[in-house]
Amino acid sequence: MSNFLKWTLVILGAAAIGGLGVIGVTRLQSGAGVEVHTQQTQTAAQSQQGGQAPPQTLFDEHIRKGNIVTCAGTFSGLGREMSENFSYTVQSQWDAKAGNDHAIQSLVALTPRPGAPTRQPDAGVVFAAPVGSACEAQVVRVTPVARSCQDVAAQLARSKGQNSSVGDLSLSTMPGGAQVMLIPFDAACVTVTVLKRAQ
Repeated sequence: MSNFLKWTLVILGAAAIGGLGVIGVTRLQSGAGVEVHTQQTQTAAQSQQGGQAPPQTLFDEHIRKGNIVTCAGTFSGLGREMSENFSYTVQSQWDAKAGNDHAIQSLVALTPRPGAPTRQPDAGVVFAAPVGSACEAQVVRVTPVARSCQDVAAQLARSKGQNSSVGDLSLSTMPGGAQVMLIPFDAACVTVTVLKRAQ
C-alpha cells in the first residue's frame, strides 16, 4: 500500500472497497491537450492477482496521448495511488505540441464506490513536470471528514504523524513525507493531503 493511500485511509478511519468497470467520454480543446474521462478502479489486491501488471488507467492513456515519456511512470503511479478504490473523473492538461517538455496536470473528482465507508466525494490534483532528464511530481487530495479536526489530528499522531501548524491550521507530517493540513468546518474537518515525489 502506498504511503499516500495509507494516510488517506488513516484519515477516513477505514479501508475502501473496489470493483472494476470503465466508462469514457473525451473532450478536446484547441491549443492544449485536454481530456476528460470517467473510470472505476480496482483494488490493489485485484490488480496483482496472478502476478499481472496493474491495469491501464486514464492517467496512462493521457500520458500516451500527450507523448509524455520523462514523467510517465511518476505521473501514472501517483494517479493510480490517488484514485485506487474510487470511481473517478479526470481532466488532464498538457502541451499539445511538446508534451514531454512541459508539465502535465490532472484535476480528479473521486466518487465513493457503493458500500465504501465514506459517502462524501473527494477531489485531487496530480501534477508532474520534467526537470532535465528527471521528473518532479506532486499530488494533492482534499477529503471532507465527518469528525472534528482535533480527532483527526489525534488519529494522525497515533499513526506517528509529527504535529505542527501553518498559521492557525494544524499540520501533520507523516512517515514517508505526506503532509496533512486540517481545516475545521463547523463540527467537521476538511483534510488536504500533499505528497511530493521525484524520479
